[in-house]
Amino acid sequence: MLYPDRPYPLTLALSPWERGFLSHFAETRTMMPRMAYPKASLRIEFGPDQRIGPGKVHLLELVAQTGSISAAAREMDMSYRRAWLLIDEMNRMFKEPVIAAVTGGAHGGGAQLTELGETVIATYRAIEADSAQILSKRLGKVLGHVSMAQPASGRRSKRA
Repeated sequence: MLYPDRPYPLTLALSPWERGFLSHFAETRTMMPRMAYPKASLRIEFGPDQRIGPGKVHLLELVAQTGSISAAAREMDMSYRRAWLLIDEMNRMFKEPVIAAVTGGAHGGGAQLTELGETVIATYRAIEADSAQILSKRLGKVLGHVSMAQPASGRRSKRA
C-alpha cells in the first residue's frame, strides 16, 4: 500500500530498522531526487577547493525553483549565510556566475540561475545518470552478496 505523504511503500515485511531508516526520508523537508540502489555519490573536483557535488547542485536547483537564496536555504535546512557562501564559491569557481542577483521590484528582488548555472546542473545530472548505469553494470556480480543487515555502530559519517 502506498501512502501519498511517504516516498516509499509501507509494508509489514519491513524490519524495525528498515522502517526507522525509511521514516527519516518521510520526515525530511525536501528530498534529493530518489535513486535506486546501488548508488554512488558523485563529486567533481576542478582543482584545489573547487568542487561540485550533490549538495551544491541541489542548492542551484532550489534557487532556480524558488528564485531566492533564502528560500532555497530554508528548504535545505541551511542558514542563509551558508547557502550564500556556497553560491559565492561556485560563482568564483567559474569565469561567469552560476547565480545572478535580481534587483528590487515589488517583491524585493531575488536570485536567478544563469545559463551557465543551467548547464552545470544539466551536465552534473547527465554524468550522474551515466555513472549510475555504469555502477549497476559493474556491480552485477557483487549485488547478490550485499547484506541488508543494520550498519555497524560507531560510523563516523552521517551520510545514509
